[in-house]
Amino acid sequence: MYDAWEHHEAAVELIEKSDSLKNDEAHVLILQAFELEREAAMYLADAIDLSKKRSIVFCGAINLALRLHQYKDAHDLSIIAQKSLIHKDFVETIEALRLKSQTLLMV
Repeated sequence: MYDAWEHHEAAVELIEKSDSLKNDEAHVLILQAFELEREAAMYLADAIDLSKKRSIVFCGAINLALRLHQYKDAHDLSIIAQKSLIHKDFVETIEALRLKSQTLLMV
C-alpha cells in the first residue's frame, strides 16, 4: 500500500543529503525530493482525515517547486492545496506561497 508520509520523509532525507553536496548533485536530489513530495501531496489531496499531514506535505512540495524555479508547479500545487481542507495552522503559509508563486510567474 502507498504511504504518502513515507514519501514525505524520504523527500526530507534527500533534502538533508543535498545540503552537503555540490550544486549539480544537490539539484538532482532536490528534484527527486520534489517528485516524491508532489506525488505524496496529490495522493493526500482528498484525504479528509489527514489535514495537518496533507498541509505539511503540500507546503513542502510548493517550497521545493519554488526552490527549483518551477513556479507554475508551485502555483498549481498551492491552488490544489487551497481547494483541499487545509489545517488552520497552514492557511496563511499556503496563501503566502500561492502569492509568491503567482508573483514569480509574472516576472
